[in-house]
Amino acid sequence: MGHTGQDSTSLDKNKSPTNRGSDSTPMLGCTMFEITLSRGYGEAAFKEDMKKMYNQLGVANKPTVFLFTAAQVAEEGFLEMINNILMIGMIPALFSEDEKDQIVGQVRSAAVQAGYQVTKESVWQYFVNMCTDNLHVVLAMSPAGDILRTRCRNFPGLVNNTCIDWYFPWPEQALIAVANVFLAENPKIPEPYRKVIVAHVVYVHETVGDYTIDYLLKLRRKNYVTPKHYLDYIQTYLKLLDEMNHFIVAQSKEVKGAKSIGLDSSWLALAPILSLTNTDEIQDGGALSPDEPYGQFDQTKPTKRALLCGTEAFQLHPI
Repeated sequence: MGHTGQDSTSLDKNKSPTNRGSDSTPMLGCTMFEITLSRGYGEAAFKEDMKKMYNQLGVANKPTVFLFTAAQVAEEGFLEMINNILMIGMIPALFSEDEKDQIVGQVRSAAVQAGYQVTKESVWQYFVNMCTDNLHVVLAMSPAGDILRTRCRNFPGLVNNTCIDWYFPWPEQALIAVANVFLAENPKIPEPYRKVIVAHVVYVHETVGDYTIDYLLKLRRKNYVTPKHYLDYIQTYLKLLDEMNHFIVAQSKEVKGAKSIGLDSSWLALAPILSLTNTDEIQDGGALSPDEPYGQFDQTKPTKRALLCGTEAFQLHPI
């Protein structure tokens, strides 16, 4: 569901509600605002977030999209406040008198320039009007079950002051086009495989949709496959692809590092032998017989023969 200002009064009459609701946030020049649920997040924390949003709307004069999903309804009281936003543009008793005075002081000059009087009530009304004009509320809720029906009955602003955008299944051409945006030019996917992968993700998404019908017929349970699931599917694949790429690069570096360490260790192992190879010891060591097995030499004169054996041993066991 999309809401722009207060639809009954300030919706642009040159645009139908459907067209206005389909406008993207970047096209509207808006910033996105969302709450972040955490442990113990309740109405008090929600009100604090709403204060931040209203300061962004009325004081900073920033057009803002407030995105609120069904998963963020930690308490039904949240919907009561959103209902007030949709109906009257402001949450009653949200700001204390001290907070109101501070806001009035911040926007008084802008209010006077806009033609408002300098009184507190007039400046505050300017602030409320700015918030209403800059606020775009987007509620994302599933129509499945009776939850949305009950909420619309309890909070009439969800229906009376919004326009509803229904998102239907995407056709195959749209699925291919969306997959190409994310996958067709991805440098981590070899070019010969890109079309095949695009076709595969489209096939998987469509197949899951087909199986949900069998699931309903056989088990009498509903499962929903939406375009959001398709986008999540592609993003999950890209995340796994990126993780695997980092893993392979890390493994390659480890292998190269192991080879380098192994080579250094081999030369370090030969260091005691190499240190004995002075001129006198080499002269005293004699020649190594071609028929003499490795390791069978006079250990009292080890230098030249040990050096040769050590070198040969290193050559026989390359790293």
